[in-house]
Amino acid sequence: MSIAALIIWTFVAGAFVLMIYQHAKGRVELLSLRNFAIIGFLIFQVTSATFALISHDADYSLQDPMTIWAYLLWMVSFAAVFLLVYRWSPGVEKLAHKVPVPNANPTRGTLWLVAIAATGFALIFRFAVGLPYISVLAGMTAIGMASVASGVAGWIWGPRLFNPAVALPALAIVAVNAAIAQGGEFGRRPLVSVGAAMVWGLYWSYFRHHRTPGLLMRLAVGSIIPVMALSAYTSVRTWRSLDLAEQVKLITQYSDVESGLLDLLSGQDGARRSMFLMEEYDKDHGGREMRHLMTIRYFFAYPVPRAMWDDKPYPLSTYVADFASKQGVKRGRTGVTVGPGIIGHAAGEGGFYALMIYASLGGLLLAFFDRVTRLHAYDPFVVIPMGASLGQVMGLARGETSVFTFNWVWAVTTSFIIVTFIAWSLRQMGLLARAQPAQHAAWEEEFADYPGAEDYGDWGEPEPDPSPAPPALGAG
Repeated sequence: MSIAALIIWTFVAGAFVLMIYQHAKGRVELLSLRNFAIIGFLIFQVTSATFALISHDADYSLQDPMTIWAYLLWMVSFAAVFLLVYRWSPGVEKLAHKVPVPNANPTRGTLWLVAIAATGFALIFRFAVGLPYISVLAGMTAIGMASVASGVAGWIWGPRLFNPAVALPALAIVAVNAAIAQGGEFGRRPLVSVGAAMVWGLYWSYFRHHRTPGLLMRLAVGSIIPVMALSAYTSVRTWRSLDLAEQVKLITQYSDVESGLLDLLSGQDGARRSMFLMEEYDKDHGGREMRHLMTIRYFFAYPVPRAMWDDKPYPLSTYVADFASKQGVKRGRTGVTVGPGIIGHAAGEGGFYALMIYASLGGLLLAFFDRVTRLHAYDPFVVIPMGASLGQVMGLARGETSVFTFNWVWAVTTSFIIVTFIAWSLRQMGLLARAQPAQHAAWEEEFADYPGAEDYGDWGEPEPDPSPAPPALGAG
């Protein structure tokens, strides 16, 4: 098994080298949606596989020692196809150019107004929309808008990282929106989304204009606060839905950042569950009945309320605890859900061919949103909404993948629409000018005054984009 462990950690090291190398060559942004998804895959499906090598789990026990080798083959195959399709991404370039954008050139003061407005929309969608069948979708939008507010705060703060007059109100906006997003939730993804959105804003407004070594250092510094907050919350997280006051009390009195961080990095034993499902659906081990490509089908079924669809299917995550006869939890369709992992999904939804389809679709979807982001890299009205649900992106590999994908796409789409409406409203009030083709040059001139900007243009400078020049901001 030492060879299996070597393969796992070589895979992890290779993934980080690839991300840094491609950024240094200007091929893929270091903070791209693709890389957030890769980090999630590493946590939930790669490093967690080491636990299956060194420990036993009575609930998800493995019967065949060869399962680990089949799993590693599937793991590498998924990653290879995902990366190839992401790079090739047929049709994505044309589609990305067709996305209409707000065509705005905001000042710093205008961006503060956008952050405040986004916070207001987050409050409305979180607490004021209680209509049947709509409140769940409204909650997704609330998290998206809370992330937008946090991202805008990061965008403003990035070039002025050590200016307390900017840092304090920016952090206040992030804290308020973290509370809004997490209100009534027991999962971590809303908190991840808001914290990651702040780092997303820091990166796209300023950090990305530095050489790779300096960029990595700045990202490490900028990530300290959200990572510590998430670790503290993780250490006291409960499966009960608590109000905000109860959550704050638990965090302030009982949190343990170190144990929370270790729990975050454990990947919730996701790889073992995927291996368990590979055996459950293997004909040599009894072979449960396949539900072919259920992840794709449930993506479209998920937003339809069960009250309106008597025979609405249940996703794989609702059956895993039953398969394992897991003790001490409420099982079944109304009980606990267990993340099968993307490899576990494929195992129960068609086998290897399903794995290849899921890898391909994931590569295409992430390539599209990443391309839209990079086409309008200087426009916060486009860039920030694209990072409105990073917690869901990181969770794609954990599963329930259909639910996480729908949450992500819905949050990004609705946030982009609302931000476009905010831009239109500000323009009607005379507070927002239209962007001009010279906007990029103006931004570059502003960046030239920032400490460290002289490094830009050396290691890490983007290579010329071979695709046709994009239209002026707002065109299309």
